[in-house]
Amino acid sequence: MSDVTESGEWKGHQERALGDVRNGFTAFLDDDVLVAKITPCFENGKGAHVTGLVNGIGFGSTEFHVLRAKNGASARFVHHLVQSGKLRRSAEAQMSGSAGQRRVPREFFETYEVPNLGPVEQVNIAQVLDTLDTTIRQTEAIIEKLKQVKQGLLHDLLTRGIDANGELRPMQSQAPHLYKESSSGWIPNTWAAASLGGLIDGSPRNGIYKPAGDIGSGSLLVGQTAFTADGTVDPVLARRCRVSIAEAEVFGLHPDDILVSRVFATREGVGKPVIVPDLGEAAVYESNMMRMRVGKNTIAPRLLFHWLKQREARKWIMSRAFASNQASINRSTICGVPVPLPPEDEQERILAVVDTQEQRLRKEELNLAKALKLKSGLMDDLLTGRVRVTALLNPGVFA
Repeated sequence: MSDVTESGEWKGHQERALGDVRNGFTAFLDDDVLVAKITPCFENGKGAHVTGLVNGIGFGSTEFHVLRAKNGASARFVHHLVQSGKLRRSAEAQMSGSAGQRRVPREFFETYEVPNLGPVEQVNIAQVLDTLDTTIRQTEAIIEKLKQVKQGLLHDLLTRGIDANGELRPMQSQAPHLYKESSSGWIPNTWAAASLGGLIDGSPRNGIYKPAGDIGSGSLLVGQTAFTADGTVDPVLARRCRVSIAEAEVFGLHPDDILVSRVFATREGVGKPVIVPDLGEAAVYESNMMRMRVGKNTIAPRLLFHWLKQREARKWIMSRAFASNQASINRSTICGVPVPLPPEDEQERILAVVDTQEQRLRKEELNLAKALKLKSGLMDDLLTGRVRVTALLNPGVFA
């Protein structure tokens, strides 16, 4: 038995007696192409080009179609062909079955027409797309590594800080004389310890509730569905609602406001922060969140945002969340969060390092977006025969 990753690469195999797997499993050979039959696996591009079978034959789920390239055809070309948007859209139109278990019929592959490209051109097209796939995977790996580095670096910066020489302080275990105990753990001697409630203007404010009749047009209504993975707000994902002048004044959002989820299905989801960017227009926020506005000359809003994402702050909040049908926190909980408070100049140094890391990450994410867009366009052009591959094989095309 064999298994594959989402990118179509083999990740190993399990060895079993032939009698255990020949019934109830799909057999396939080296160089076959596997294609998922059912939604959502088919829609998510699940499948693989089979290579490196131990005994020349493998068995897998019956929910895969097995495609075998004819003599003279390129299996890698077939692999890319079945990943193309055009083929998948055509297949989805012919799916049958219930909404959750719709299947691609085998007959689809017998009738789907492809351009009559020669073996050499098929191989060349596959090589071009394989090169892009390699670039995409390498960039994804770089992004994942940068995210891990950033997470570890942020923890060090927010617990050890940067000294006057611009160096990360040694750990407390290595230089205990540089640290003192505080409500948020060991912090450098030059830092203060604070509670979140003392760093913001007024109290955290719950958001606005709007009935269904007020939803659909008007000002942006920021909800948790508009939160992005990196802790900001995507206005495209926000709803709209009608608000009065008074409501806009009370529940309005400003750049650098911090929103935290007030209620969520699980403890892990409460108290998660986002920092509000410049949304470019008036916006309010929904009732399942609280808004905090950092006071002047206390802490940089972005530094507080990063601290609220750290495991120390998250553990403190989750341990005090109320749980019944759903988890929730109140103003007292969020105001009581212990916050380490570096001097203002050190806050600036910390954020400068964070900015550098985020710029590197954004650069690689942009590279990935470009590579994915290029691949999508090339697949559409090359696999339909609309553009011939010859011109793309010149040196420097992908530089």
